[in-house]
Amino acid sequence: MALVMTGNYFYSQPGAKCFKVASNYANYVEIGVRGITDYYLEGRIEDGRFLINARLYDPETRQHLSIEDNVNSDTAFQLDATSTGYRVKNESGRVIFGIEVRVEECLLLGTIHDRDGSIIAEQRGDDFVVFHGPCTLGKEGASRGIVIQ
Repeated sequence: MALVMTGNYFYSQPGAKCFKVASNYANYVEIGVRGITDYYLEGRIEDGRFLINARLYDPETRQHLSIEDNVNSDTAFQLDATSTGYRVKNESGRVIFGIEVRVEECLLLGTIHDRDGSIIAEQRGDDFVVFHGPCTLGKEGASRGIVIQ
């Protein structure tokens, strides 16, 4: 039997800045392990700003997209600013990753793939569904909220 948790706040509260992931709200999200897994995404809130660090694999071009504090340094990918966030696209125009800020919540956009092409997490409507860990939702200092291995 599956356990489904929705509408929970991890190290956040209603009305505060948060990331919406797996139908829950958190001040921090981490998918994968930096330098270990072939995919990595960290979303954090710093000085009132949503910041993303990521290394994401694009199965179409077989290249990795790197984002450091919302800055895409890879010339193989195009970053398009929008009125509510940004989208990073590959050369064929497919969105690899992006964010959309709605009032106080940040929505994650796109699909995270492992190198073998399997889907780790993906956008579904206004939610970001995680299929495979490791994943952390919420963090305060050394204390982590929900950890999925």
